[in-house]
Amino acid sequence: MSVSRWEASGEPVTFKEAVAHEFEPTSVGDNWSFPWGTTWFHISGTIPAHWLHRADLANQRIELAIDLGFQGGGPGFQAEGTVYRPDGTVVKGIEPRNLNIPLEGELSDAAEHHVEFYVEAASNPDIASFGWGPLPCLLARERRPARSPSIV
Repeated sequence: MSVSRWEASGEPVTFKEAVAHEFEPTSVGDNWSFPWGTTWFHISGTIPAHWLHRADLANQRIELAIDLGFQGGGPGFQAEGTVYRPDGTVVKGIEPRNLNIPLEGELSDAAEHHVEFYVEAASNPDIASFGWGPLPCLLARERRPARSPSIV
């Protein structure tokens, strides 16, 4: 899978506006955003056809796990996201207890199966566990906005 991102400045934007921007490459484990920020991720890749035809995988689901740096615990008060198809239709929301995207409905009958999603990710601080401090998210990066310095 390849992952790229675009960070919205200010308020969240519509799907149409977000996907019109140029996304920059990023990797699993990279830092992203700041408290209450919004980052859009573009995820795409190919599922090998033999995954779908292996006897040992016959009763298994193929899923994409999208972990925004969740800290476990409850479903709220930390990073969360909405997963979209390239046409702008919503697949589902993701949060710490619900981060897998089933791929069965996204696959075609082609030899290789291309999958593509956009994720609108909100970097909400974990105020329930840590007070009003920064979210200890492995994907968050240092950013010092003029309004209030913070490290996420």
